[in-house]
Amino acid sequence: MLNKKKISLYIQNYAIETLTQEGNVNAISQFLITILAEVARMERKTIRERVESGYNNFRANGGKVGRKAGYMKSDETMKKEYAEELRLLKKGYSLRNVSKLTHTSVNTLRKLYDKFC
Repeated sequence: MLNKKKISLYIQNYAIETLTQEGNVNAISQFLITILAEVARMERKTIRERVESGYNNFRANGGKVGRKAGYMKSDETMKKEYAEELRLLKKGYSLRNVSKLTHTSVNTLRKLYDKFC
């Protein structure tokens, strides 16, 4: 896309410029960028495989991946703990205004709104 608009990209680490002085595409730079992109893709794939292997090994040895049991609050507990926030949300106050008034995070308020309003 940059080449079509005659914008040359200079990569300082490798001293590569994507366009020549005349504004033509530099074939060697395109080749190097393609190779670097492929190496990065392969590295991401390797990391993903290693993480998955670690999870599988952990699970095979009796481990449990995820949140601990009891971490999430029940609906009743949420209603009691955030009664004031729910009251303001039901009155039509915005998430940000309720956040400023009650010092509760906007993300928590969004969860409350989606669940109870």
